[in-house]
Amino acid sequence: RKSKSEDAPKQAEDVWERMHERGVSPDLNSFCARMQCWARSKDRQAASRVEEILEQMKTGPSGAEPNIVCYNILLNALTNQARLNKDTQAVDKALLLFQTILHEKKLKPTDTTFRSVIHAIVESNVQKKKEVLHSLAPILHKHGFRPSAQDVKLFRRFQIDYR
Repeated sequence: RKSKSEDAPKQAEDVWERMHERGVSPDLNSFCARMQCWARSKDRQAASRVEEILEQMKTGPSGAEPNIVCYNILLNALTNQARLNKDTQAVDKALLLFQTILHEKKLKPTDTTFRSVIHAIVESNVQKKKEVLHSLAPILHKHGFRPSAQDVKLFRRFQIDYR
């Protein structure tokens, strides 16, 4: 169930614990829902928590394999952390995660993937936003990113012609 309340992460963890107590094995959707609750929260440790959950998914006995949606949730959590905490390390992590996604054959980046990285850069305190965005533009183009009107406006704000 979608919840925008501040206690959504706690609610998700409570449900997770009840599932575990009842012997219910988590699937991809339950991992993603739990991650999403954390990613949308304003908790200062939300991105770290999403990373932990993703790691549990990879190494745990559930058999659930992370897909691009899981990685997009982590990118969004890092973007929120960068914006809320003015955390340049979160931006660095987002860019490293983006590189991992691009090189992982099992993952196909989506427009959401690209948009999350763009917003992580723009909404942060990164000093060289224009240079970073400029270097990102050919990668986005190569992977078929379809910019929205808002994306195009954002690129123009940094004097980048994205077509």
